[in-house]
Amino acid sequence: MTCYSQYENRIIKGNIPKDFKYWNLKSKRTHETLAHLAARHNTLPKDFDQWELSNNTGWTVAHIAARYGYLPDNFDQWSIANDKGWTVAHEATMHGTLPPSFNQYNLVDKDGITVKQIALSKGKAPTELELDYNSTREFQDIDIFLLRELFVKLSDLDNKPLLKIIHHMADEVLGEDYFYDDDYAEY
Repeated sequence: MTCYSQYENRIIKGNIPKDFKYWNLKSKRTHETLAHLAARHNTLPKDFDQWELSNNTGWTVAHIAARYGYLPDNFDQWSIANDKGWTVAHEATMHGTLPPSFNQYNLVDKDGITVKQIALSKGKAPTELELDYNSTREFQDIDIFLLRELFVKLSDLDNKPLLKIIHHMADEVLGEDYFYDDDYAEY
C-alpha cells in the first residue's frame, strides 16, 4: 500500500521518482497532499500539471507555490481560485511574488476585490499600472474604510497622540475631514 509518509522525505529533498503519480496522497496529520509539500519546498518537477489539486481547506497547489514564489516562469493559470474565490494571482500579489510580466490585474475574487487593489494596498503595483478614475476611487473607498477601522480601534486604546497623528495624515492624504466625529473631538 502506497502512503504519504513513504514519499515525504524524498519530496522535501527533491528526490522524486521519474513519472511520479502519487501527488494526491494526503498526510493523515496535516491533510496536505504530496504536491502541496513539493510546492512548499520548491521540488515540483518542471512538467507538473496538477495545479488545481486542493487540500482539505481548499488551497490549491498553485496557491502554495504562489505564496512561496515557486511558480514556474511559464505559469498562466492565474484565475485558479480556492473555495473562497481567492485566485492564485491574489495570493501571489499578497506575498509579492507576481512576475514582472503579469498583466491580469482585473481578476476579481468572490468579494469583488481585484488583484489591482491588493497590489496597490501592498505597494507592489508596477509603476506602469494605469488606473482609471473609477478604480482609483474604489481603492480610495477601501482605504477610507480601513483607516476608519484603525481609527476606531486606536480610540478604544485611548492613544490620543497617535490618533491625532493618524487623523492629520488621513486629512492630508484624502484632502477632506473623513474622521470628524464629536466622540473624538476632544483629543
